Amino acid sequence: QSVADRFGRISPDELLEEQREVYDLIKERGKVTPAEILNRFGMREGDLRQIFIVLRRLKLVKGQEIDGEICYVPYEYQGQGGE
Repeated sequence: QSVADRFGRISPDELLEEQREVYDLIKERGKVTPAEILNRFGMREGDLRQIFIVLRRLKLVKGQEIDGEICYVPYEYQGQGGE
């Protein structure tokens, strides 16, 4: 099975530990600001950006404007906001 065949079909169990922790937090809360993630895990902004890129590419999370603030939400999120 090629990487292209697997792309987008990764399970959260296959994520790196930091990626999984961020994903789990977003799934648990439904929406989280980048600042909340940085404070919770004590990571640098650049590290979070790299984690978000991976999670977004895998269609696990996305950015969403909610009440004028950018939040990270589960990819299937359909709530209120800047839509």
